[in-house]
Amino acid sequence: MIRLEFPGAPNAKESSLEPISWEEWFDEFEKKNLALLYEETTAAGEKSNFNKLVSRERAVENPM
Repeated sequence: MIRLEFPGAPNAKESSLEPISWEEWFDEFEKKNLALLYEETTAAGEKSNFNKLVSRERAVENPM
């Protein structure tokens, strides 16, 4: 599994995630044929950190 974790995010220091290089991350991203869905702002207009990795097929079928 690959994820993005933002510095300062809740529970970031308690995470069991293992850091990898961007090159490794993008290799896995391509190998697994993933797409990154993200939200720039919340419904209230505030900055959002929401993101989700999904299959590219799913992203085309069900865009946000």
